[in-house]
Amino acid sequence: MNLPRQVLHEQSVTHEAALKRRLHQLIDATNISQFLQEGDFSRAPAVQTALSGDLPQMDQVLRLTLRRRIPLPETAPGGGPQPVTIGGEVRRLAPTSIDVLRWLFEHDPATLRALHAGLAAHHGQDSIKAALRELLRSGFLVAHS
Repeated sequence: MNLPRQVLHEQSVTHEAALKRRLHQLIDATNISQFLQEGDFSRAPAVQTALSGDLPQMDQVLRLTLRRRIPLPETAPGGGPQPVTIGGEVRRLAPTSIDVLRWLFEHDPATLRALHAGLAAHHGQDSIKAALRELLRSGFLVAHS
């Protein structure tokens, strides 16, 4: 709203009351959780594409490039790819990739060895390797020495 400076005192008081009323309406209509969630959904990852097809070594440190925690769907053993919204874009990720993301949200940064130990009860080594390839190729994960 315009903030007039060259008005009579009574007009200024009336205008101020209307402005405060409108600001209160805007604040009351705002949902902070929804605002933050929309920001998380739309914020693009700091993508770093892996040029090599090599997988990280067991003692290399894995880091997520996602700048915000995102909601992840529940996965079913043997299920197909699930939609995940990252950076405002819906991507279909394998269930093991989703579980790798979920685990890394709780343990980032972590070595590949720790990731394997954390997921071995639910996923085989080949499944974890495929998930790492998918996440590295998508740029959602990087490995450091």
